[in-house]
Amino acid sequence: MHDGEVLPALFSDAKDKGLSCERADTAAIDPQSHERGRQQAVAYNLVKPEDKPERTYLGAVTATCVALRSLMMDNKRLLAVYDTALEDNVVHADVFEVAGRSNAEKKQARKDLADAFTKVPINV
Repeated sequence: MHDGEVLPALFSDAKDKGLSCERADTAAIDPQSHERGRQQAVAYNLVKPEDKPERTYLGAVTATCVALRSLMMDNKRLLAVYDTALEDNVVHADVFEVAGRSNAEKKQARKDLADAFTKVPINV
């Protein structure tokens, strides 16, 4: 975070392991999503390496799937969004960079991805 806004680095998982997200029918964030985020921070802190800082849940940022899937370069889609439902989180999804891109295209994809999301986390 910088000046209350998320940094583009938040979205870096899209390049190699998938950016975990949660699907919703509305822009409103389900309180269960916030609770899952808080629980993930606590779980990480219980087993984190000593040389790593603790994590704190700051909230959620949002984007529409349509916006993510519409990001293009040279008439080719930059990102793919997949339904990756989990047993304990049926609304889970992942965003990935499309393979076979140049380094410049991958960098642009991550910038465009960050720009598609809201900047200030919502936390209730």
